[in-house]
Amino acid sequence: MLLKAITLIVFIFLIYKMTQSISAAFRGEARRRASGADGPTRSKKRQGKIEEEDMVYDEVCGSYISEANAVKMELQGRTLYFCNDECRQKHLVKDKEGRE
Repeated sequence: MLLKAITLIVFIFLIYKMTQSISAAFRGEARRRASGADGPTRSKKRQGKIEEEDMVYDEVCGSYISEANAVKMELQGRTLYFCNDECRQKHLVKDKEGRE
């Protein structure tokens, strides 16, 4: 009898957590749609306030970084973002080889 009660409590708890997760996922999706963000975003907590940062894609290594921390470069009328200067240098070498 005790085992059945514990199993029931665990089952109810798991259902509760799943509904919370699903609900949070829908709220986050609605918030992204309302903000008009095109790419991925990351929530950042500053002084008790939650702010969203735009994430940008580094084409060289395939990582996403916050736009504020990215190394930026203008090339052929396009803004490119890199996670560090090493990735920027690799892109420049690759771009130079592609032009030759």
